Amino acid sequence: MRVCDRTRMFRMSCDSPVTTNAYAPHRMSRWRATLCASPFARLALVAGLLTTASCSSGPAAPTISTPASSTTITEIFTSTLAVGGNRSYAFSIAGSGTTTATLMSIGGAGVPPTVIVNLSIGSPGSTGCLPSNTAQVQVSGDAGVTTQVTSTLSNPGVYCVGVSDVGNLFAPATFTVQIDHP
Repeated sequence: MRVCDRTRMFRMSCDSPVTTNAYAPHRMSRWRATLCASPFARLALVAGLLTTASCSSGPAAPTISTPASSTTITEIFTSTLAVGGNRSYAFSIAGSGTTTATLMSIGGAGVPPTVIVNLSIGSPGSTGCLPSNTAQVQVSGDAGVTTQVTSTLSNPGVYCVGVSDVGNLFAPATFTVQIDHP
C-alpha cells in the first residue's frame, strides 16, 4: 500500500494498488473502481455526504396546521319544525373556513313566509345543536331580518345547523336551509 503525504491524505489515489483484499490483492474494491472511473461519481459521493451531514441535526418538530379549504360544499337540510320545537342537521368539514346557513324557504298551512325563526351554527350535543352563532331569520318580509347566519370554523370536525321556533309558529312549518361550508 502506498503511503500518502499530508497534502494527499484525503484524496483518493486511483492508481495505487490495494492490498486490503486478502483474496485478490491486485484488484480494487468495486466502489473504488467505480469512483475512479467517473469524476461524476466522485462528485455525487461528496454531494451525498455533504447532504447527509447537513441533515443530521435530528428530526424536525412536526407543524400541525389546518389549511383553509378552497372548495365550498353545499348541503340542503329540509325538515318540519313543530310549534315550539327545534330541528338540527349535522355536517362535517375537512378544513377551516367560513360556513353560511341560509333559510331558503319556510311554509305550511297557517305559516306565512314572513315568520321569524332562529337559525344557528354550532356543535352537536346530547340535546341537539349547541349554538355558537345564532340569528333570527325570515325568508321574506319587511322586518329587516336577514336570511342567514355565518360562522368561521377553524378546525376540521362535525358541526351542526339548528332551526328553532321563537314563539311565532301556530302550526308546523316545513323549511329548507342551504349550508355552504369548506
